[in-house]
Amino acid sequence: MKLPQYQIYTKLEADQGSTDFISGQAFPPGKSLRDPLEIFAQSAKHYGGDRNEIETRMNDLNQEIEEFSSSKLTRKPNYEREKPG
Repeated sequence: MKLPQYQIYTKLEADQGSTDFISGQAFPPGKSLRDPLEIFAQSAKHYGGDRNEIETRMNDLNQEIEEFSSSKLTRKPNYEREKPG
């Protein structure tokens, strides 16, 4: 079913169940309050980093995880270990 732009057809969920299908009209998006490029630049400045440094840290972390996982697989479970003397 293809609806005209900004038209909706849905069910509403409530504590006691859901309604039958209802139709309605949504509003078009409003004008942006901020420039998306400005938001992206601020995010990159705050959260971003050098790609090589990030990849090195991720590779190191993956190596640690692999070493930890393989050591868990080769260790005996607690109940099979020898009890101290």
